[in-house]
Amino acid sequence: MRARVACSALLLCGVATSAWADDAGRRWSGDLTLASQYVSRGFQQSWGRPALQGGLDCATPQGWFAGTWASGVSPRFVEGGRMEWDLYAGYAGSRGALDYRAALYHYRYPGARISATGTPYDYGEAILGAGWHGWSLDYSVTWTRDWTIRLPGRATTSASTAGPSVSASACTRAVPPTST
Repeated sequence: MRARVACSALLLCGVATSAWADDAGRRWSGDLTLASQYVSRGFQQSWGRPALQGGLDCATPQGWFAGTWASGVSPRFVEGGRMEWDLYAGYAGSRGALDYRAALYHYRYPGARISATGTPYDYGEAILGAGWHGWSLDYSVTWTRDWTIRLPGRATTSASTAGPSVSASACTRAVPPTST
């Protein structure tokens, strides 16, 4: 009984993660979290409230990976939205001290639309990245079928407290298409 209560408390307070390998050598992992709030890229997507989050990932020995992740969001932040659902796939490898990666992401907000235009919030992202001796550089481009990407965008940098790594991103700015 105590073990069940302790596991429930751990699940409610933090992260539950599990990993396993199948006969083909693919590594599977999953996680489930109850977060105090969901903040993405500086935006409080859960409007300062708790969010249930979970994901499932698969990686092959050859470097290919794919997965899905979901989180609760607030309809105050995403009109008509209650969930963000991410799908992603890519490749990661290394050659000596150089790490490299490329991935495609699709972010869905089922049922969410901008009320003034009926435009969905869904969007995609392509990311290229490289790392060397704890330093990393990533470049991402965002796209949707309902928005046009206008370059150049803005560049952002951030430092990690987990070690000497620093990441930089070059971002594009999405603007509504103009009618001609």
